[in-house]
Amino acid sequence: MLKYRSDIDGLRAIAVVLVILFHAGLAPFSAGFLGVDIFFVISGFLITQIIYKEMTTTSFTFASFYKRRVVRLLPALNLTLLAVFLYGFVVLDNKAFDILGKETFFSALGLVNLHYAQGANYFDATDAVKPLIHLWSLGVEEQYYLVWPLLLLVLAKLPPRFTLAITALLLLVSLVYSELAAVGSHQTHAYYLPQFRAFELLIGSLTALVLHINHGALLQQNPALRRGLFYLGLIMILASLIALNKTSTFPGINALWACLGTALIIAFPQPKSAVSSVLSSKAFVSVGLISYPLYLFHQPALFFLNSIGLDSIDLSSSNFAPLRVISAPMMTFVLTMAIATPLAWLTYKKIELPIRNAVRAGKHTLFIVWGLVAVLLGLAVLGLFTAKSGGIPQRFQWLNAFAHQTAQVHQSPFHMHYGKGAQISEQPAQALFIGDSTLQNYVHPIKNAYGFEQVDMITRGGCVLLKGVEFEDKFNDISCDDIRQQAYENTKHYDVVFISQSWNSYRGKLLNAEAGATTLTRWDNFIKETVQHFTALGSEVYVIAWHPEVNYNTALSPNLKLTPASYQAVMAEQVMTNVKDMEKGKAHFEQLGNALGFRVIHPMQLFCEAQCVTHSQEWSYFSDEIHFTVEGANFVESVLRKHHAH
Repeated sequence: MLKYRSDIDGLRAIAVVLVILFHAGLAPFSAGFLGVDIFFVISGFLITQIIYKEMTTTSFTFASFYKRRVVRLLPALNLTLLAVFLYGFVVLDNKAFDILGKETFFSALGLVNLHYAQGANYFDATDAVKPLIHLWSLGVEEQYYLVWPLLLLVLAKLPPRFTLAITALLLLVSLVYSELAAVGSHQTHAYYLPQFRAFELLIGSLTALVLHINHGALLQQNPALRRGLFYLGLIMILASLIALNKTSTFPGINALWACLGTALIIAFPQPKSAVSSVLSSKAFVSVGLISYPLYLFHQPALFFLNSIGLDSIDLSSSNFAPLRVISAPMMTFVLTMAIATPLAWLTYKKIELPIRNAVRAGKHTLFIVWGLVAVLLGLAVLGLFTAKSGGIPQRFQWLNAFAHQTAQVHQSPFHMHYGKGAQISEQPAQALFIGDSTLQNYVHPIKNAYGFEQVDMITRGGCVLLKGVEFEDKFNDISCDDIRQQAYENTKHYDVVFISQSWNSYRGKLLNAEAGATTLTRWDNFIKETVQHFTALGSEVYVIAWHPEVNYNTALSPNLKLTPASYQAVMAEQVMTNVKDMEKGKAHFEQLGNALGFRVIHPMQLFCEAQCVTHSQEWSYFSDEIHFTVEGANFVESVLRKHHAH
């Protein structure tokens, strides 16, 4: 029986609180994501400590190991996935619920990190509130649990020095690989994929192997050195928390120091020190014991708070006078802890411990283990069905007729009729559309208003397709570089080419934008190259200028609680938020068009003829801050028809 280390539970408590502080957005904890790296080291240490001892005494079996993993991980995981799915079923629109279905499917199979590696940005404000994004770390650990025991079974048969040397070599290879990816063009892969994170778990594993092979007597004869290394570990963690933030290249070398610091604290405990006393205190150990369900539940709690509009609460109003001293991120942290902590404690006490105790006592072991696995697989099937059905749109039809009607209106007209990527037909086409998702708003209205019979398009959301652009692409389902190359290798003639981008976006992603250029002027050279390319092919070029943005409230999105009264009340508060930007954009694009010989479509003139409008008396023109509903597309089409007739 391995000796219990209360200080490690204290470390777990620090790790989980750091992550929650980071996710709540508290600026002093902008490197709180390091809590995950501390968890990785602890996991690698504990798992290796247990199974290496069993392997060297020939009592290890894979069945026993994975049975323990199922009992340890699945009760809280199943509860998390089920709760998030049910909440999403009620409150999310079809598109968002479709996405949640995919994430549920991959999370249940322990593969969600591979899914997020295709484009999710852990540090982006939009992706950060995904209810299951934090499960990427669980995916990395589960994948480690599949590979490491098999490898360790071989290493355990070798002389101890070879075991240590090979483990250290694997650690070094993973670290180098991670650093190259983190500083290169594969930052997203580096963050989520197991080969780039393995060195963190291997640091914990190597620590366990060193302690076991040295029979726990490492540097036993030099207490001063042990104490120095313990405090060095503490300093390394603190220095990393101070030095790093979400803009730092990561993981790679930047992740190494906190991981090594954690390993030193584990390897050279100082039971009589003040630090160890704090780590082993009842408060820290209590949080450490529930750290796993607390970690699982905190992100759905943040998602819940975001979905009910916590960030729109005005703490400066008289209704919140006692709370004026509390910042919004601190309020988010407090409310998240208030929701997640009791749920984690109840899960630990009433679900996890009873299940573990029953399995240890040999009571209903097969039923419990296979039951937990069956529930997990059932959730995977449910997620897959949700994704394949497009978010189970029938749920609105079954349970809320108005929500069903809203879902129909809030569909994307572009995605109803066209596909993303390079859609170039073999037939002659009168027009070509090229740009990102803001351009997609106008494809169907322009095609109908101008009477085009056949159009081609080269488009993908989050993708800059202007000629000459060097672009940092965060998404990998359809390569932005590939379809941009297709756009300018295409020699097909068009009467008209329509070009647009989200002109207010992509800060930092235009790698070759002119230094010191403004938000508007940074596009000028790229627009010039693009216009010259297509006019040389005999096409008339239109550029769609600055796009409208609204203060969209997610309460407008179809959900099972939606009513006509609630929709109308929220819609009445919807206004255009960037009128001044559109005015500046109108003047800039008009001047640029006169100089370069292209025509301009001004969205401001479409939506702000007499006064700026964002909705009819019945429906919103916007399905989020920038994209059109069917009603919005129909409105734009009607205005374009009127303009085109003149």
